[in-house]
Amino acid sequence: MKSSEHSIYTNHVGIVFYGNQSTRNTNHVKYRIMKKIVAVGVVTGVVMYTFFRSLSKRVSEKLETGSPEVQPLIH
Repeated sequence: MKSSEHSIYTNHVGIVFYGNQSTRNTNHVKYRIMKKIVAVGVVTGVVMYTFFRSLSKRVSEKLETGSPEVQPLIH
């Protein structure tokens, strides 16, 4: 088993593809698809993070002003 025949593909998710020369092309396609999925996941994560941060900021502002609908949450 020579290192030139067998190679390991790792992507950001940590999935490992083992392949020799014949499967390298399909692995490359899988890798590109996984990169797209990872990119979409990262974008979604950033959007969710900013959304929740703005939401929590709004809630904390309401807590500071002491509006009645948020007040019962504090025990």
